Amino acid sequence: MERTRKTKGDRAMATITTTTLPSSRRPHSFGARIAVAVLGMLAIAGLVASPASALLIRGVVPGGGGLVVAPPDPCQLLPQPQVVSFSPNYPTIPFGSSAILSWNVQVPSGCNYTLYVNGQRMGLQGSLQVQPLFDTTYPLTLQWGPTLTNYTTASAAVSVAVPVDPTNPTRNLITISSQQMVPMFVRALGTPNTTVIVNADLDLTGLPNIGTSDSRILIADGVHLIGWRSAVPGQPFLPGPLLSVTDVPSPLFEIRGDNVRVTGVRIQGPSTQPDNTTALGIWITDVMPGCGTQINVGCGTIPGHVNVEIDHNEFSGWSDTAISVSDRPARIYVAWYQDNSTPAQLVYYKNLTTEPVWIHDNFFHHNLHSGSDGYGVAVGGGAHALIERNVFDNNRHAITSAHNDPEVGYRAYRNLVLPSHGTGEQQFDMHGSLPCKLGDSCFPVHSGSTSWWLGIAGRDFDIRYNSFLYKDGPAVLLRGTPSLNVSGDATMRFNVFAHDNATDAVQWTEGPPTVQDNLTGRTTYYATNTCDFDGDGNNDLFLATEQTLWYCPWPSDCVTTPGSGKATWVYLNMSTKRVDQLALGHFSPGGRVCDVVDGNLISVGGSGPWKPMLFFRAQ
Repeated sequence: MERTRKTKGDRAMATITTTTLPSSRRPHSFGARIAVAVLGMLAIAGLVASPASALLIRGVVPGGGGLVVAPPDPCQLLPQPQVVSFSPNYPTIPFGSSAILSWNVQVPSGCNYTLYVNGQRMGLQGSLQVQPLFDTTYPLTLQWGPTLTNYTTASAAVSVAVPVDPTNPTRNLITISSQQMVPMFVRALGTPNTTVIVNADLDLTGLPNIGTSDSRILIADGVHLIGWRSAVPGQPFLPGPLLSVTDVPSPLFEIRGDNVRVTGVRIQGPSTQPDNTTALGIWITDVMPGCGTQINVGCGTIPGHVNVEIDHNEFSGWSDTAISVSDRPARIYVAWYQDNSTPAQLVYYKNLTTEPVWIHDNFFHHNLHSGSDGYGVAVGGGAHALIERNVFDNNRHAITSAHNDPEVGYRAYRNLVLPSHGTGEQQFDMHGSLPCKLGDSCFPVHSGSTSWWLGIAGRDFDIRYNSFLYKDGPAVLLRGTPSLNVSGDATMRFNVFAHDNATDAVQWTEGPPTVQDNLTGRTTYYATNTCDFDGDGNNDLFLATEQTLWYCPWPSDCVTTPGSGKATWVYLNMSTKRVDQLALGHFSPGGRVCDVVDGNLISVGGSGPWKPMLFFRAQ
């Protein structure tokens, strides 16, 4: 009789047949046994015909007064099963093109086998057309033997070239439209001079760190990462694609190049609640060969980053820092000029025509830590950054500078800091280099936290035109003395505070900074919803802080929630007037969105430059 059993191979069912002689025909005599033995020897010698699946007898097992004969295995004939060839017609193809995989596999006649190419069961020779979206290695698996327990594998790699921008042959251009394109997303960001357009939410959890960095994803020179988030006057609000993780990268992205832009995306960390992890969103750094661990040691004269722009994004859930600017060679640097009344008057290192690092029009919220971190923006390692027109809410510190760093500094202009109830910490912070101890001027007010309260506090800071609804702790805290050590090296002017007085709003532990021309006691800003500023046909909330103008896109109430994607306040313009001192309406010809009028001056769309009303009447 024949007994058949099935066993799972590689995604297939293999049939194994064992032949057993029936009891009525079992040989009992000595002669019959001799005959069986002779037949077996002849079969081994190949002189007796046998089924194609039974060319070798693997063994004879006695039992039940008879013999059980296992089927011979033809797979043992030479040459044994092998992959002769497996390769693509083109090892590298343009994005969107196809490749042909071809293979030739050799198996002895009658040998039991299965062959899979890229998960599909195939014949011994053939071809398969593939269209990879990113660099892909395709597997070939050959299994053989009575129970398919023997196997061999082969692979064929197809590399996908990042496509050239058809409008600019000096750049590459790729659109990421699905989760399965994450490998191409990572590769494109690491390819210099590439524009990466993201049209889909991407889960970046579990990606391995790159070999040359602690980061998951390297952003190279000239890369532009562009999403579809819209939070600009004259355009309806759109939340943008979500780039998220549920594990703890530190960091997720590293920018190690010049002329980089990240815009229009939501970058969300693992938790919007305080914890003690070190999740870091974007790390802007300048790690160069030859640099020592100390500032300016072994780095020669190579300048740091130039023209790095991070704008119109949403950052949340980063327990360490949403954006960290760190420049070990201390060459992300800005020259200092006393009484810089506007950013346009800043003259940058080596007369650069662009900002070294420009962080603007972003929304930072729920970046919290249970201990010492939890920053929206952190600047360290001798770096400088211009931080303006951002909205901050529910961060432990909105902006901070690194401790024990005599070269660091930042400019913070026209930002809006919302109430952030419950954090109890200063929002704009400058770390010192020494602890606070008994007998120091900072003791006992700051004795609970002993680190970085005195000594050198960076190089220089300029904080102007910001509006703070926050009053749970100081708005600004300078912990020490800037190393520039001249009048005005730490300036806080033309800001609006909810605190009752400037000494509560701006605090310091050593010599006083320049604190002038600020408004206090502004615990609320009057708003109105009588005008449309984004062109969607619905009236938006309008806010005047007495330094800056903002609108809240309908239907949002701009109350911050822990999740991602809700609209917040959008910057319009500068103005020292209250809402009741301004007129809103359609005053310019052909206006699709509201204008703002201040006496005889008009700002078209609320975001245009202030011009005399006579200019439009003359037209």
